[in-house]
Amino acid sequence: MRIAFASDHLVFREAVTQALADGLAPEVEMIPAGDMQTAAEQLAATEANLMLVDLRTPGVTQGAELKALRRRHPAMPVVVLSGSGHRNDVLRYVRLGVDGYIPASHSSAAMLSALRLVLSGESYFPSTAVTEREAAAADGRTAALSTGEDDVLRLLMDGRTNKAIARALGVQEITVKKRLSRVYRKLGVNNRVEAVRAVLNDPGREH
Repeated sequence: MRIAFASDHLVFREAVTQALADGLAPEVEMIPAGDMQTAAEQLAATEANLMLVDLRTPGVTQGAELKALRRRHPAMPVVVLSGSGHRNDVLRYVRLGVDGYIPASHSSAAMLSALRLVLSGESYFPSTAVTEREAAAADGRTAALSTGEDDVLRLLMDGRTNKAIARALGVQEITVKKRLSRVYRKLGVNNRVEAVRAVLNDPGREH
């Protein structure tokens, strides 16, 4: 498993790296970067299963880098680590489309649990800061979708079958089915046709 990690705080980066090796998977290979430009260059050369971004890293605060990262690597989950657990800060990054937001107040065990959730295809945002309904309302009905779920929905909108979606994303077809089930639940629909209709009626989403 490869995890890219952008942070210009070497001690913090080393501490998180050790926590992941001890608690997530011993075979974790970290791809460290001191800034987002370096991270982008490294990801252009090698794939990663997950991207961690320390919000203190230069160039992150405006959000453009995170949006660009999502466009270039749509299948890779992105999680931010922040010193703030304030509701407005969390909602801002929900709008930017990250898959997880982990405040510094979280313990190592809580961080690992959050990352496992994201790696399984879900999203994670601290319930103490925002409810699932608030996250969904932050940027239209589809804002509560994780990157993986959003990718599946986007390809579904193109009329692709589950098999074609799986091939495009480089995942197993069962993974596509699981993500679609979560998409339906979050959108409050029962099938593909209703999902398409919900997206087309969502004023907060670009089609």
